Amino acid sequence: MENQSVPVSKFKFGAQYGLITGAAMIVVSLLLSILLDDPASKLNYLAYAFLAGGMIYAAISYKNQQGFLPYSHSFSVMFYTGLIASVLLAVYQYVYFAYIDPDIVDKMLVIAEEQLYARNMPDDQIDAALEMQKRFMTPGFMTIMALLYNIIASVLLGVVFSIFTKKNEPLV
Repeated sequence: MENQSVPVSKFKFGAQYGLITGAAMIVVSLLLSILLDDPASKLNYLAYAFLAGGMIYAAISYKNQQGFLPYSHSFSVMFYTGLIASVLLAVYQYVYFAYIDPDIVDKMLVIAEEQLYARNMPDDQIDAALEMQKRFMTPGFMTIMALLYNIIASVLLGVVFSIFTKKNEPLV
């Protein structure tokens, strides 16, 4: 008698790993915000290494449980993992921008202003650029944009990494 595994919902599997991945991304983001004074630091991209790692780990775990993993299933598990992690991170980011550290927007605007002055732009152009940035630097807008960016990143990471994690069912 063959040992066949019971199919598990790809969404449920991805959601479980997405919660873990999202929690790890939140911890990394929180630690970086505590340790770094620069909200524009390139180290903030470290959270995306956790996103990619969580997605890959979820697909490999699903493959180990099922015995095989077609490309479409690998992509689905990775996408759902990334989607749930992104939603969880977006909720955290909104709370962070709106309640925990609402002054971060002002810090980001100061950094943007310094960068504009470094380009030797005229004052009227700098004022116009900063006024435009202020319109888009609200907790709600930044959260929505981060959510969309993270979902797009999840799709792209899933497309690429599914190539490496797939394992087709034996033809026997």
